[in-house]
Order: sequence, then structure tokens, then C-alpha cells
Amino acid sequence: MMLALTGLIIDTGVLAYRYSMLCGAVDAAAWAALDSYDREIWKAKRKVQLNPEEAAWLARQYLQKNMPGAALTNIQVVDNRQVSVTGKYESPTLFMKSFGVRSVRLQAGAAAKLTESQ
Repeated sequence: MMLALTGLIIDTGVLAYRYSMLCGAVDAAAWAALDSYDREIWKAKRKVQLNPEEAAWLARQYLQKNMPGAALTNIQVVDNRQVSVTGKYESPTLFMKSFGVRSVRLQAGAAAKLTESQ
């Protein structure tokens, strides 16, 4: 009984740590996606307009760089200057495997917005 409880505590700690890492990686992905703004439109009109395809590519790159094994589940560009990113990570368990729980899916989301200023 004591061994099972100790294993549960360790696995919970590892999951909390990985969830924290995922949150940071998703946050970095959202901020990175903001770099997809069209520089020509910005120079000509001082207006921010994000490129959705490039935003998704940048978000994937930063998510993988900050947390290998994580996957981008959703990215949404709102009003051409705001992004919302959701990611997931399948975290393997250490001790809970003996009770049939091989992994736990972790999910996190973040949003970021560019403002237009001179």
C-alpha cells in the first residue's frame, strides 16, 4: 500500500512538472506565431495582418523546440492580429503502469495579441 501511494505521488509530481513545461511551450508557440505578420502591409499602412499558415508553422516549430513530443492541436488567428494556440503531450507514467495507466494526456492553451502602435 505504501509503495503504491509513493508511486502515485511521484507520478503526480512528474505530471505536474510536464504540464508546467507544456504550458510554457504552448505560450512560446503563441508568441512565436505573432511573428507571422505581413511586413509589407506594416511598412505601407502601419496595419498588422497575420498570415495564418506561417503562424501555424512558427507555432509548431517553437512548440517542438521547447517540448519535443508535444503536438499542436489547434491554432486560430482572430482579427488578423491575435492567435490562440492549443497543444497536447502524451506523458508516460512511471509507477501507475502497474495499475494499468500507461500514459496521461496533458493539454494546454495560450493566446497572444499584437497591437498597432507607431
